This record gives sequence, C-alpha cells and structure tokens, in this order.
Amino acid sequence: MNLHQPLHVLPGVGPKSAEKYAKLGIENLQDLLLYFPFRYEDFKTKQVLELEDGEKAVLSGQVVTPASVQYYGFKRNHLRFSLKQGEVVFAVNFFNQPYLADKIELGATLAVFGKWDRAKASLTGMKVLAQVEDDLQPVYRLAQGVSQAGLVKVIKTAFDQGLDLLIEENIPQSLLDKYKLMSRCQAVRAMHFPKDLAEYKQALRRIKFEELFYFQMQLQTLKSEIRFTEVDWS
Repeated sequence: MNLHQPLHVLPGVGPKSAEKYAKLGIENLQDLLLYFPFRYEDFKTKQVLELEDGEKAVLSGQVVTPASVQYYGFKRNHLRFSLKQGEVVFAVNFFNQPYLADKIELGATLAVFGKWDRAKASLTGMKVLAQVEDDLQPVYRLAQGVSQAGLVKVIKTAFDQGLDLLIEENIPQSLLDKYKLMSRCQAVRAMHFPKDLAEYKQALRRIKFEELFYFQMQLQTLKSEIRFTEVDWS
C-alpha cells in the first residue's frame, strides 16, 4: 500500500463514501493524513467556581433534578435540569433538543459541554458527552454527508494500518535539529491525535515551518527564473 492509492482501499471505506470525502479534497490516502483539524475543543472538565462569564467548558456533576421540557412557539422548546458539582448546584439548559431528555438520568454522573452564564449560574448546553473525556477533541471542516465522528474514524483506520510510517520527511535534518522540530511523521500524528495541548502546538509549529520552508523555496525559484530571463543574450 502507498499513500497515492485512492481512499476506498481503506477497510470500511467504499467508493460511495470516498465520493463524499472527495468533496473535502481528500482523494487519496496522503490527502487524508494531511487533512488537519482547524482547531481543538478543550474537553477537560473544569470546576464551576473557576469559570469566567461566557466561557465554553465541560462541567460534570451528578444529576439532581429530572429533565423537563417546555414547549413554546412553533417547534421551539427548552430542556432544563440541574447538576451538582461538589456543594454547588447549577442549572443546565438545552434549546430545541428535547430528545436529550432520554439521556438525563436522575442520580447519574453527566458531563456537558456548553457556555457558562455567571449571572444566572447556568450552563447553556451544546453537547452531552457519553462519558467524561479529559482530552482534546479535533474540529475538522466538513462537507454534506461527512460527520466529525465518521472522519475521525477513517483517519484512525489509516493510522491503525500504519500508513503514517510511509510519510516521507521533507525538511533537511540540519533544520530539524537547528529549530528543534518534530519529524514530519510525528507532527502528522500529533496534529490528529495529540497527547496534550503542548504536543499539538509543537506539531502545528512544525507544519507552519514546513509551509514557510516551501514558500521560501518557491520564492527563490521564481527569483532565479526572473534573473535568468533578464540576462542579455545578445
């Protein structure tokens, strides 16, 4: 297997699925490995008392009031319940997501990603996590028919196949040593599956350096071509 093979050679990826990923510019295995997330959401759980007003965060706690749904207007509704974190009880609100009520079990421990409102001591929920995930979650640009979970699964399959080991280094070793950069293989893996935020930043630094390196090379080539055309051959 080589990185220039089409995406559908991966287990679990058929021709129809490959067509959907092609909308993102992912035509082959190399395109997949180099399709990086444009940001990460920090899904490390935090304490209520350390949050700033308007901050997005994950709060976990015990469900102490049952979920209730109120309907108003046309297809508009408000789901509300309370979580207890230590001695602090706070409200959690979801809008127009009544189906989440089935996931809210009284007495269960729940983690919710949302936006904190200090004045109201409440969290406007964006996502209920299946479990407390003390890690970073990637956010990729998507196209119709492609989900975050599906894309991450395909990328993970590629890594499980060891395809990242086929990535060739494109920066001279002298520059890697001088600027203390990750290898290209390490950086690509860390862009998708970083151990922590620090490793992600190191990987991003390497990728940005690579972009600058190629830009400088192209610039030098262009300057050489211009000088060559300006030579007086008469």
